[in-house]
Amino acid sequence: MRQQQKNQKLATILSLLLKISAIICGTLTFLIIIFQPKTLTTTVQEKQFTGTSFQITLQNQVDDGVSHTTAQMWILTLVLLCSAILIISILWLASQIFHELAVQFSPFQEKYVRKLRQISILLFLYAFVPQLLYSLLSTLLLPGYLFNLGLDSTILFAAIFYLLTEVFRYGVKLQTESDETL
Repeated sequence: MRQQQKNQKLATILSLLLKISAIICGTLTFLIIIFQPKTLTTTVQEKQFTGTSFQITLQNQVDDGVSHTTAQMWILTLVLLCSAILIISILWLASQIFHELAVQFSPFQEKYVRKLRQISILLFLYAFVPQLLYSLLSTLLLPGYLFNLGLDSTILFAAIFYLLTEVFRYGVKLQTESDETL
C-alpha cells in the first residue's frame, strides 16, 4: 500500500512536469512566431551519416533574382508550428497517463494502451512530417525543388514506445485473465 502511494505521488509530479513542459513548448513556439528574426540563414548538407542520424538532401536551387525571404519565413513558421503541435500533443498525452495513474495506480488498462499507441504514432509523425512538409512547401513556394529526408533517434524512440504499447497490451491481457480467474 505504501509503495502504491509513492507511485501515485510520483505520477502526480510527472503529470505536472509534463503539462508544464507542454505549456512552455507552446509559449516558446508562440514567442518565436511572433518575434521572428528579420534575417534568414539556411544551410543544407548533402548526404551525411553519423552514428546517430542519416540525412539525404536533393535540391536544385534556381536564382531568379527575387528575394524569397518572406516565403522562407512562412515555410519555417509552418514547419515549426507542425513540430510544436506534435511535441505538445505527445507531452499532453503522457501527462494524462500519469494524471490517471495518480488517481488510481492500475497501469494495465486498455486506456493506457491506446494512449501509448497514440504517443508512438505521434513520434513516428514527428520523425517524418516536419521534414516532408518543409520539402513540399519549399518545392511549391520557392523556385527549384528540395527533398530532404533524415532518419535519427526519433524513429528509435517511436519504435520503443510501440514496443511498450505491445508489452502493456500483453499486461492488460494477463490482468484480465487473472481477474477472471479470481
